[in-house]
Amino acid sequence: MKLRICSKSSNGTIIVSIFIFSFISLRILGIDIFIKTFAFLSHKSAQIGSSNEQPKRQITQPLCSGFNSNSEKCQNVKFYESLTVLLVSEQPIFTGCVNKNDPEMQKIRSTIVLKFDPIDCALFCVGRNFPRMNIGSGGKHSTCFCSDDLPSSKSKCGKESVSKNKFKSYKLSPLTIPSLKNDSFLGCLPSKNQLKFDDGTSIKALKGLKKLDYETCLEVCDSLKHSIAVLSKKKEKQTSDCECMSSLRKSITKIKESDNPKECKHRAYVTPWALSKCSHAGFLDPGQTLVPQVGLITVPGAGNTWTRSAVQSATGILSGSVYKARVAFGRNLYGELESWKSNRTTLIKNHDTGARSSAFTDKMDKIVLVIRSPLKSAIAEFNRRSKSKEDSFSSVESFKRRASKHHFFAKLFRNLLRHFFRLATRYNKIKKPVLFISYEDMTDNLLPNLLRISKFLNLGSENEEVLERSVCTILSDSRIKQSTKRTYKVDLTKAARSLIDKKQAIGLTRRIGRIFQKYRRHEMRTEEYLSMIEG
Repeated sequence: MKLRICSKSSNGTIIVSIFIFSFISLRILGIDIFIKTFAFLSHKSAQIGSSNEQPKRQITQPLCSGFNSNSEKCQNVKFYESLTVLLVSEQPIFTGCVNKNDPEMQKIRSTIVLKFDPIDCALFCVGRNFPRMNIGSGGKHSTCFCSDDLPSSKSKCGKESVSKNKFKSYKLSPLTIPSLKNDSFLGCLPSKNQLKFDDGTSIKALKGLKKLDYETCLEVCDSLKHSIAVLSKKKEKQTSDCECMSSLRKSITKIKESDNPKECKHRAYVTPWALSKCSHAGFLDPGQTLVPQVGLITVPGAGNTWTRSAVQSATGILSGSVYKARVAFGRNLYGELESWKSNRTTLIKNHDTGARSSAFTDKMDKIVLVIRSPLKSAIAEFNRRSKSKEDSFSSVESFKRRASKHHFFAKLFRNLLRHFFRLATRYNKIKKPVLFISYEDMTDNLLPNLLRISKFLNLGSENEEVLERSVCTILSDSRIKQSTKRTYKVDLTKAARSLIDKKQAIGLTRRIGRIFQKYRRHEMRTEEYLSMIEG
């Protein structure tokens, strides 16, 4: 009988031989604990020995996902159902068609991007806080057109009247997730009828008890592994009922935000069990073919670490990195020290610098590129280089003294902006699927952008586990930010602006904006970024 373990070094062969000899000797003595240890180490040895040359996997593309969803059939499949499940409180309302060349369209806030399917379009529009999405023909790909509301007289036409300049228009009703107060209080339920679900996910735990407080109700629902505890007060009988709701996502849509529990007849609290749903993540099976290898590309300081933490929380899949930074590992990014070639992690951090950047891109199936204001990115990166991860400058004067020395900040900003230009040029032209995400979009409205990334990872637009974890992530966002984002003591924007070459920065930022306008794969916040530079 021959035992074969992949190993590329003679040292590895010697180690394996020693284990085999020890295994035979100890097996005779009946020491079973060593057998288990040997089996574990043999598995790890085989895994490590083969991690450098993993065969290229053929990713199974879900039906009607991402860039494969251009047909009319794919645009309609589960369209309303997916959107209702995802992030809207009611089905999108079709209101007719709009013409983007209409003079009235020039008077309202709008944006247009190509190569989006209907679900992507809805997520993008809601992520940018637009109340309406419009879908039209864009050649090989659908065109996504987000806008503010139009006069009703300007949106009447037949459902089939879609041409190059006409778009099917839908009214969106975005889901609003209440913020967490006092660690557990969410808000009020308007009526007790809101507790009823067809799938039986609501149960009555305690009924008609006097002096029933929310801590007791919360503890009972938590022990039953339910997500929401609802305490209902009956003033006339001076008693209370406690009911538990299982589904976090379904419950959250029914809760009205409130700062004062005493205002509510039916008070809703989130259980510790619900918040634990997104607190753990694991490695992928290297042989799986659903979740692709995705590279997460940013310039330094553009929010890479926070993005990884949020997506890892929402998906339950560990994020990787090419840098193997122990500081990141200590912040629950446990895929940081794993080889990025092992196929056991995804959303792998890389700033795309150096000679090996092409090899990394070739290995990846898809790319996520996070975009942030160049000035804010430079401030964040300057703080990281000058201070520890947790610390920041205590005053504007101390920042300017350090930043102006040898033109340190001006050089850093110039290099980051040039790097941003190279990334924008390269990844707009690349043939691989690329998802462009604005850091500012995520900080303004995290849920739809988490779902865009999850969908890009082939996890499905109606994946119930991802939806539950995504809502959990929103409620836990303060915890994620505390572990990954720096807290600034003073606003450094004005001081940083005074140290840079504004004319050069404005010119290059406009060039980057024109690249995105040309390829229409993302709408960069060009004017916002320019206003930060101009002041």
